[in-house]
Amino acid sequence: RQLEDEVASRVALIHEVHHRVKNNLQTIISLVGLESAHSKDARVKAFARTITAHVRSMNVTYELLSRTGSDHVSLKFLLEKICDNMQENRSQEECRIVTQIAGDDVWLMETTASTVALIVNELIQNSLKYAFKDRKQGQIRLKIEKGASYSWITVQDDGCGFDNKKISRANSGLGLRLISSLVQSSLKGELFIETGENGTSIRFSFSMPQAG
Repeated sequence: RQLEDEVASRVALIHEVHHRVKNNLQTIISLVGLESAHSKDARVKAFARTITAHVRSMNVTYELLSRTGSDHVSLKFLLEKICDNMQENRSQEECRIVTQIAGDDVWLMETTASTVALIVNELIQNSLKYAFKDRKQGQIRLKIEKGASYSWITVQDDGCGFDNKKISRANSGLGLRLISSLVQSSLKGELFIETGENGTSIRFSFSMPQAG
């Protein structure tokens, strides 16, 4: 009975922590939105949209965790929610994006899940920003590959791609610099980029304790 009580208390505590983090992140989103609404500077509004997208991607993780009271989250479900949020925040005038999620499912601890969510969101935002110019429709495919020590996620679009010679220069941009840093330092993984006239594919690995 004492052990059952301790387990129940721990579950309740985890649930409360995740709920508070979720609410705090939502508050940040609201504050950034208010500041953006009061500004007439297009650069400020664009920066606010970028920050909001980053925070939303992290908020998805804690929203899922707060619902279950667990300290693990389904990667496939997490990616589905990120794609859903992306669709909800696009206007009807923008290029129509079809998303597809395939592969294995992996259960991630909260720290890994929030980092993966941030990386995937950044990759999707990069595709939306650069890959589908003058297009009415595009496709973004996400694939999960579960391994014994490392697992992999691939984010692939069917956009215009970019010049291979510019990859090194592209890596100097904040987006890919952030992704590369998070993959190497936080996930202890590797990052690979392939691009051409049929689109861009970015694949990264991550190491983490798995449950189930």
